[in-house]
Formats: sequence, structure tokens, C-alpha cells
Amino acid sequence: MLSHRIIGSFLGALCGSCLGSPYVYMKSEDLISISPQIGWTLSPPSGDMSLCLGAMQSIGRNGVSLESVARAYCRVVSSSPEDIDLVSSVCFSSPLATLGAIRDCAASHRFGTLCSNGVLVRQLPLIYAGLDWDDETLMQVVEEDTMLTHDDKHVVESTKAFARCLWSILRGKRRIETWDYLMSQTRDEKVHDCIVSSYFERPQCDRSDPTDIDLSLATALYHYWHDTPFVMALRSSILSGGATDVNAAVTGALCGASQGSHVVPASWRSEIESPVDETCAWKKRARAALDTIEEYANRRETMGDQSLTRRACAFRAKRFDDSHRLGVLKSSRANRSF
Repeated sequence: MLSHRIIGSFLGALCGSCLGSPYVYMKSEDLISISPQIGWTLSPPSGDMSLCLGAMQSIGRNGVSLESVARAYCRVVSSSPEDIDLVSSVCFSSPLATLGAIRDCAASHRFGTLCSNGVLVRQLPLIYAGLDWDDETLMQVVEEDTMLTHDDKHVVESTKAFARCLWSILRGKRRIETWDYLMSQTRDEKVHDCIVSSYFERPQCDRSDPTDIDLSLATALYHYWHDTPFVMALRSSILSGGATDVNAAVTGALCGASQGSHVVPASWRSEIESPVDETCAWKKRARAALDTIEEYANRRETMGDQSLTRRACAFRAKRFDDSHRLGVLKSSRANRSF
């Protein structure tokens, strides 16, 4: 069922980020020595997952707009109202401003220092929103979001490959159909090689660049192609070292989507859903996001409603041409709106 796939992907990504965050950049041999303790206690998620939760909340309220998503990212990394309003002032004062301007603004909020592989994690809300879009529309939205922080072409193409894979899984496609879809749509040679190699062998962490986006993508794809049991896939991605939070989150998203929400251990889910005190902000945001996703998925199955919430009508597959009304920046490069 769609609801089990969507909830499974979200919980998989969240649990992966929480489980992997204490072990980031540890050597694999050190991780193996403490492996019995890995994977059973949820720590606070990484910053990339926090951005994902912020975007989820914003999109649920406002629909898909570059301005609202960027504003949500700023809210996560900055507690200053002046800093948050800075992004909005750029967007509203010049609706046709280039993405370069918003990237410069985002860089002042430390977005520019985010690792490239973290871009994959924050795509989840956009992919959920785009289940009824066509490939062109989804890829346009994914590209615009990626370029908020990373304008490197390879990072953009890697992010598109991940989005296509998860999008295909959520739509109920078989592995062979997902493989054919990725092969036919991937134009970047390096990303193409990454997809092919992930089928034949599990990638090893390159210590010279543990945040490599190809490593995160290939790790997740390997466990998806081979249908590795959910918990085993998360533990394996953590024990491989490197950016364990991102690798486990991306792996959890694909495996959780393909295997369903029932594979997420009850202890992890209950820890997220249990009452928490006011100081545990990440659990409050996670519970709110989970409630939103469950409402959306269940209603979509029973009523065919394509909106993430009752107010998120902007999720429907259409061109967002009214940039003044929606607060959407247009890309000067592609001359198309988010």
C-alpha cells in the first residue's frame, strides 16, 4: 500500500539519520569493535534531516515554493528573525531574482558549508509531493531545491537519480522497472556508472572524501537492489564508516519505501511517537511530520486527494507561473519557475 511505502521511507530516513549521527567519520575498524551497540538507540538526527523536517512542515502549510522552502531552511539553522526575513526580502522584492542571489543569501546561513550528500535527504518532502507529477516537473523542482546550496552539475544529477529511484518505488514499480527507468533517464556518465556498479558490489568508503554524494547514493542503491533486510541495511551502512548519518538515512529511505513501514522496529517508532517534554524539539517536529504524512497517504488512498494537507493545493502538478502570488523565484538559467 502507498501509505506503508511513504511512511516506511520517512521513518527509514529518520531512524537512519538518528542511528548514524553519533558515528560520523569514525573509522570502520573502530565501528566494528562497538557494533553490538550500534543501531538500537535514537540520537538527535543530523542537520540534513532537520532541514528535511523543516521543509516538510513548510510545504504542508504553504505548498511547493522556493521561497517558503528556503525560509524553512533558514528557520532551522538560525534563531534570528532578522536572518529568516532576509531570504523573504530577496524573494519578494525581486520575484525574477536569479538562484545565485538566493544561494548567496543561503550561504550566509551556513547552507554553503553543507556536504553535497546531505542534499539527498532533504528531497523527501518534494518527492512525496510529486507522486502525481510527470518526470519533467519533479526533476525541475528537485533541481531548483538542490541549487539552493549546490550548483555543481554532478551533485544535481546525483540528486535527480535518487529522486527518480524513490519516486519509482513509492509508485509501486518493481526493481527491474526502476532499473530501466534510471538507466533511460540518467545522462551523467559518472552517475550512470555509480548506478551500475552499485548492483554488483557494495561501495567502500573513500576516506579522502567520506561525504561523496556517489558513496551515499551507491550505498543506498546496493541495499535496495539486493533487498537487504531493513535493520541489516542500516547497520551495514553505518559500519561502512564515513558520513554514517547521511548514508544510513538515504539507505533507510529506499529500503523503508520498498519493504514497507512494518519493517521499522516498534521500539524505534514508539520512541519517536511517545510523549516528549518541551525541550525535545526534533521529536516534536518528527511527530508532526509523521502525522502529516499519514494523513496525506491515507486520504490519498481513500479519496484520491493529491494534496499533502488541505491547504497544500500548490502540490498539484502544474506550472507555478504566478510568482508574485506564490512567492516563487524563477531560474534565469532555465527560464522556468519552481
